[in-house]
Amino acid sequence: MLIINVMLQRPSLPFRGMYSPGMEDTKKTLSVFAILAEVKVPKVWKHLVQQGIHHSMFVTSWIMTVFVSSFHFIV
Repeated sequence: MLIINVMLQRPSLPFRGMYSPGMEDTKKTLSVFAILAEVKVPKVWKHLVQQGIHHSMFVTSWIMTVFVSSFHFIV
C-alpha cells in the first residue's frame, strides 16, 4: 500500500501516528475535535450527544480522508 511505504520511508512525517498501531495521534485529534465542537458549536454537540451519536463515528473517517487526500503523488 502506497501510504505505508511513504510512512516507512519518511518517519518524520507528522501524520505517521495517525496510522500507527493504536492510532494514538488519531485519538488525540478526536479529543481535540470533541473539545472544539463542544465550545464552538454547542447546540450541534448537544444534539449529537442527545441522539447517542459519538463523534468518533464520523470524525475518524474525516481525519483519515484529510491526511490521505493531501498527498500529491504523480501516478
